[in-house]
Amino acid sequence: MPADPRRPRSALADVRRAHSATCAAHLRAVPECTVTELARATGMSRPTITSILADLEAEGLVVPTSMTVPAGREGGRPAQRYRLQAERFLVAGADVSTDRLRVVLLDLAGAVAGWVECPWQGGDRLAEAGAAVEALVAARPPGTLKTLGLSVPGAVDPATGVRATSVVLPEWDDRDLRAAMAEHTSATVLVENDLNLATVAEHRIGAGRGHSDLVVALTWHQVSAGIIINDRLHRGRHHAAGEISTLLAAETPTLIWTREEVVAEAVRRAGQGDAEAAAGLDRFVARAGVQVAALAMTIDPDVVVMGGALAVPETGLVDRIREQAGRQQGDHPLPPIIPTQLGRFAAPLGAALIALDALSVDFFGLDSPTITSVDLGDLGPKLRHGG
Repeated sequence: MPADPRRPRSALADVRRAHSATCAAHLRAVPECTVTELARATGMSRPTITSILADLEAEGLVVPTSMTVPAGREGGRPAQRYRLQAERFLVAGADVSTDRLRVVLLDLAGAVAGWVECPWQGGDRLAEAGAAVEALVAARPPGTLKTLGLSVPGAVDPATGVRATSVVLPEWDDRDLRAAMAEHTSATVLVENDLNLATVAEHRIGAGRGHSDLVVALTWHQVSAGIIINDRLHRGRHHAAGEISTLLAAETPTLIWTREEVVAEAVRRAGQGDAEAAAGLDRFVARAGVQVAALAMTIDPDVVVMGGALAVPETGLVDRIREQAGRQQGDHPLPPIIPTQLGRFAAPLGAALIALDALSVDFFGLDSPTITSVDLGDLGPKLRHGG
């Protein structure tokens, strides 16, 4: 529960807030429970739990549900059950790229409350993102958006929201994107690099789940990577760790695949025997295999997850890149190289997860990630079919 900064804090108030956060965090982890069950789980007394639940109910965070008779006490007084009103508190992850926008809403319990994918309409990209988020939230009453994670291409300083120079969307160079996005939403805004966010999502709820060290390699017209070391995102001193797209650039010039549709068209043409398209994919595989091998041998992760427009099963390129990387390894063992589980929604899901982490600090007093599984709802089938 967010503390009122206008009120002086006391040790007693801090203890009370900590107890409230503990109760709310437990309610997030279970569908519902009674006062007795909550007291047993937290080690607090029943009177304390009853008082805290009354406060949480007044704040709209908790709501009473059914009355049940405890097992073995048939004929006894029914016990009131309580649940977290997770649907009232929402976070969003918005991934803004050159030609497309993807948004995911999560509720306080980590369930997908809505999602949308749409092409860029030609206007202000951040304004379009804000409008898309607002429309999703409006369709989920009584939900209120609390935090928005913004996913953007290029190196970003998450402490300031300023993006560095990038060939992608150069109009955002040296711009405070956090302040710019705040003009289109009343929610707290966080900004992070899109590949870093995709890496967070794959690590916590995707193909990299359960691994402490992993690399997520973006495969499109170039290879760049997000890196997790000891379960923590590694950004590097200049927030550009894993940006190896210029490696071998002189030997194999960057392919001009400017949009996802162009990538799909190249794969389709190659499959139909188009020699030029096939040669382009061959050049990409030759370069990507070396880059992925360099990442794997430098970082020595548990696993390399291949993400991006070319990593979907239809292209068959993950197997080819894995084979090419294997030719570079020498005596160095390569980790498993596997495809993404979250597809093109990895970045917005990662953005929503960091937004939920930030909200959890306020609501539950938690300073580390706690959501390691997400109820994907109707987004799940889309991801299973290439996302």
